[in-house]
Amino acid sequence: MFDTVMFMCNGRCVYHGSPKSVIPYFEKYGYQCDPYENPADYISDVLIDIATRLMVAEIFYLSQRTLRNAVRNSALALSQTVASIVIGLLVGLLFFDLKKTIEPGVQNRLVMALIIVIFILVIMMMLSGFLIDLPSMFSWLSWIQWISTFRYASNVLTINEFQDLLFCLANETDICSITGDEILDKRGLVHANAWDLWKNFFALTMMAMLLFILTYIQLIRIKKIK
Repeated sequence: MFDTVMFMCNGRCVYHGSPKSVIPYFEKYGYQCDPYENPADYISDVLIDIATRLMVAEIFYLSQRTLRNAVRNSALALSQTVASIVIGLLVGLLFFDLKKTIEPGVQNRLVMALIIVIFILVIMMMLSGFLIDLPSMFSWLSWIQWISTFRYASNVLTINEFQDLLFCLANETDICSITGDEILDKRGLVHANAWDLWKNFFALTMMAMLLFILTYIQLIRIKKIK
């Protein structure tokens, strides 16, 4: 497509010539190109010192590119915006003004906690203690609860929804026989202090960091294999 190309770095010209000679030119100075690496990515890696780039600048340019793509494809951007608004309104209307009653109030709060984590693996969900009480499971399966992200997420949501609430009968008799704390105790969730809630956040954070590290190691390994 081009007879001549010019590459600049920090305001200075680092290459000017035929596109076919770009890779041999940089390899002459010790910048080796992997066999399956995209030439454009290779040139970018050579010209840009990735370690010195500021995260704020990256966010700015990525946001700028996203905004330009949205302007160029206004129909897609509009459809995504409308879909997000409709889904948000639908979910908001479904769970608006939940009643503190024993039947619909408790049931709706459980559904609201479940909808946030609905896409988690079924096995993790079944063995997290959310759908089935942990004491009723086989003892040789109970260990799975400790590696289930659903367990920690459902604990956070359930404690947040039920703690310090009072549930009354739905027949307007003002008889409030069940508290949210009793429901938490029945489900085996410890909620005596703030740490009982935040330890679930801590577990989720540690699991996320572990997955990020494993993903990074795998990407490095794949790059070496190529």
